[in-house]
Amino acid sequence: MKLLVLLLVALFAAWLWRSRQARADSDAVRSAQRKRRAASRKIAAPQPIVACAACGLHLPASEALAGSQGRHYCSKSHLEQTERRTAPSSHAG
Repeated sequence: MKLLVLLLVALFAAWLWRSRQARADSDAVRSAQRKRRAASRKIAAPQPIVACAACGLHLPASEALAGSQGRHYCSKSHLEQTERRTAPSSHAG
């Protein structure tokens, strides 16, 4: 009988310890989720969007390459390609 009571007390203590551990773990998870949510609320300010004069791709102005006449381009090849086509001819004929 003594052994049965001792076993029950040990099982109860183990159950109590595990439930407290689970609660502490869930509190840590909730805290991490709150921090993640708060960080996601800090969104950067919107940037102006421009269209590539060659292909029409829309991209942030900070990533675009500036060409002549206020045009924007998505890549160096589009800048060179379009600028070459619109440049005035240098040979007289």
